[in-house]
Amino acid sequence: INTDHPDALMKPREISNKKEKFVCAFISNPEPTRMRAIKELSRYGEVEVFGPHNNNPVANKYDAARNFKFMLCFENDLFPGYITEKLLDAYVCNTVPLYWGDFGREPHINRKSLVNAADYETLKSFSHRVGNMSQVEYEEIYSQPLLSSLPSAQPLQRALLGG
Repeated sequence: INTDHPDALMKPREISNKKEKFVCAFISNPEPTRMRAIKELSRYGEVEVFGPHNNNPVANKYDAARNFKFMLCFENDLFPGYITEKLLDAYVCNTVPLYWGDFGREPHINRKSLVNAADYETLKSFSHRVGNMSQVEYEEIYSQPLLSSLPSAQPLQRALLGG
């Protein structure tokens, strides 16, 4: 994905290589929900954990993630509208984001482009869904654009400039 052109985040994507590996995660903060999800997902396949928490740093997240179907990208907290770079990282790394977050009233994210653990009653049911996903279901989610529309900087400009 060419991140120089934000419009690329609104276009369907195609799988460019066969994804041989199951789930990767890049963790510096071992947030408890994130760690429980890794344990549950490990029942269905190998979850490779990169980053300082696992003493397994990587120079380039994209290179490390390219052969994985999914990237665990749980937020540090479940708070309405709290969305960090994690979701974008997973998408740009050509994986299906396994997310845990509360979009609040965020209208720009295409919910069909990811699997949100917050939509499931338990991490066990979330992991079961991911672990038993068919290739057709996977490709349907993967092909979805991340954004349904481009956000505008005007609300931020108004807030900063008082207008």
